[in-house]
Formats: sequence, C-alpha cells, structure tokens
Amino acid sequence: MDIKSTVPIPLQPSTNNTREKIFALLNISVPVLTSVFLFFNPFSHTTAIKEICFYFSLSIVLILILAKKTVFSLDSPLTLPFTLFVIWSFCGLFFALDRVNSIHDFYANLIKYLALYYIIINFFNSRKRLTLLSWTIIVSSGIFSLGGILYF
Repeated sequence: MDIKSTVPIPLQPSTNNTREKIFALLNISVPVLTSVFLFFNPFSHTTAIKEICFYFSLSIVLILILAKKTVFSLDSPLTLPFTLFVIWSFCGLFFALDRVNSIHDFYANLIKYLALYYIIINFFNSRKRLTLLSWTIIVSSGIFSLGGILYF
C-alpha cells in the first residue's frame, strides 16, 4: 500500500464561488460605506473619511455595474427634474464669470450629490436598510447636537 494513495487531496477552491463571495461582499460594502459617509457628514474636520467612503462606494458601484452584479436603475420620480437642472446648470457654465470655480461647483455640489442620491435609492431599497439609514442619520445628528450644546 502506497502512502500517497491514503493521503486525501485537498479540494481546490472554486473560482466561481470565490467570485460570487467577492461580489456579495462588494454589494454589502456599498451601504456600509455610504452610511459611514452620511454619519460623518455633519461633522467638520472629517473630510478625508467622507471622501474615502464616497469614492470607494462610487468605484464599487461602478465595478458592480460593469460586472453586471447589481441592478442599478436611474428610475426615480426626480430623474427628469434632475436632468433638466443639470442641463440648465451646464449651459450656465459658459456664461459664468469665474468658469474654473463654477465647473468645480458644478461637479462638487451637483454631480457628486446626484451620484450619492442614486446610490442611496438603489442600495437602501429595503425596509431594513432604510431603517439603518434613518438610525445612522438620527444618531449622527444627535451626537452633533449634543456636541454643539456641550461646546457652547
């Protein structure tokens, strides 16, 4: 009897199963990162945390969309008004006195928050996740208000 025949061969991990676990983790990480972003939103001096969370969640959403591992829809009652406002704002950029600052504001104060809006409505689409979003905002606002009361 040969010793090699009695030693069990370790099972090779399935690459398909591993991929699915990675995409499941990415799907879960988007609401977590968005919740962290929204939690730190009222606080000053937390810009790095907010930017890291926003851009990580945005890039994860783009990866999930490109890999077709999530359903991302722009279907919302506000899509048409948002589209018209973006077009109007973009056309107004050509008539701005300070074009560089206006282009920055167009991105930072409009496009970025529209992306956040669509991430929120696509990934907080169940009662459980909406409750998580509500409690995140309530706790964050409560801590901010308590800190303001104690500071002043």
